[in-house]
Amino acid sequence: TPGSVFKTVTAAAALETGKVSEEELFECDGSYGKYGLSCWKKEGHGRLTLSEAYAQSCNVVFAAVAERLTGEELEAAADRLGVNRTVGWNVHAFLDGRPLRQWEDEEAGTVFAEVADSSDGGTRAQTGIGQRDVLLTPLAAANLVVTLLHDGQVKAPRVVREIRYADGSRMALLPEQRSASPAGSVSRAAARALSGWMADVVRTGTGHKLRQARWDLAGKSGTAQVITAGGEREHQWVIGYGPVGK
Repeated sequence: TPGSVFKTVTAAAALETGKVSEEELFECDGSYGKYGLSCWKKEGHGRLTLSEAYAQSCNVVFAAVAERLTGEELEAAADRLGVNRTVGWNVHAFLDGRPLRQWEDEEAGTVFAEVADSSDGGTRAQTGIGQRDVLLTPLAAANLVVTLLHDGQVKAPRVVREIRYADGSRMALLPEQRSASPAGSVSRAAARALSGWMADVVRTGTGHKLRQARWDLAGKSGTAQVITAGGEREHQWVIGYGPVGK
């Protein structure tokens, strides 16, 4: 469960559909007022834009944004960013004619467990902040950042570029691949906006502790409450990149 890392997908869907503008102001008083949702900052963040809400990881704003979106729009954004499917390098027929996957045990992520759930406002609100049924692999989370840095083009991560015989001659080349979605890709403008917002997370938001690093970093944190072996636990995430260009 990725928690607020998934807000990157929600923000992409909001920007791409035009249902939120970068100038629109939202109000956070600490409580969403329904579905039992609240913000991590009990007194609220006050008035803020979507980019500011991303930097401050405001649950109230992102729950409201997710309710404006349809389930299909959230699913499409996740697919375009490669987080609800497998993205690892693969070919249908390798040297012996059989398929080859470089990440053999890679699992696809999940946005909604059931298609019917996406029509419920409460489900979308919880999904928009990366809770409920949302699941994400660390590979897809890391690749999400790479996708933004490639202007929205999803690349297929690989661990092997080529295979050579013992004498050094090459047996096979495993070239770079894209992992395109049937839904297309997010726009360059949206990808660049989101990668810029990650820099704001560190400069002015919840990732301020990363300012202690040697490089200028950008990122997005996420904390998700889960039940494991009958006890309450937290999944704590940070995705990001660096150094940030001046």
